[in-house]
Amino acid sequence: MRKWKIALGTAVALGAISVASVHLLDMGNLSLNAGTAGAAPAPAAFVMPVPVASVVKKTIPIYLDYAARTEPIRSITLQARVPGYLQEQTAQDGADVRQGDTLY
Repeated sequence: MRKWKIALGTAVALGAISVASVHLLDMGNLSLNAGTAGAAPAPAAFVMPVPVASVVKKTIPIYLDYAARTEPIRSITLQARVPGYLQEQTAQDGADVRQGDTLY
């Protein structure tokens, strides 16, 4: 019980010191600025130049190149059901295909 009272007293004392110091600092600023009402304005601070760019809305294609090695999830072997020559290839290499799509 005694430790709790000491902790509470310390917290209240620190809070009071904080409020008093902020009040005193604020009063000090007021007294320093009190005599400058009719004086010339302070010189302007140095303004550092900053590069600026205009915002333009446009579509940007995203191409990401990575050095990597890939492996397929599943591999299959394509075999013709009948002998002959291919006349056209309907699916391009690397294209997404689904079950039942015509490849050749």
